[in-house]
Amino acid sequence: MACCAQSLECYHGESHLGDKPVGYGTCMNAQFGPVQYCVKATRMHNVLRTCDDLHFCEVMMTPCLYCPRKAL
Repeated sequence: MACCAQSLECYHGESHLGDKPVGYGTCMNAQFGPVQYCVKATRMHNVLRTCDDLHFCEVMMTPCLYCPRKAL
């Protein structure tokens, strides 16, 4: 299996449905360095991104961007 998931769409921790990504990044396995675990969910008209152990993304800046992993 590949070590990395490519072409992530990165958003802030909370954004509106339909918002454009604010950037792109590369997901890596935990063994390659610090990571932020993330998942995308919806509530009302917002897209909420909180942490779990199924989605992970590289911490790129402060405040970091939450990057939902695309399905392969």
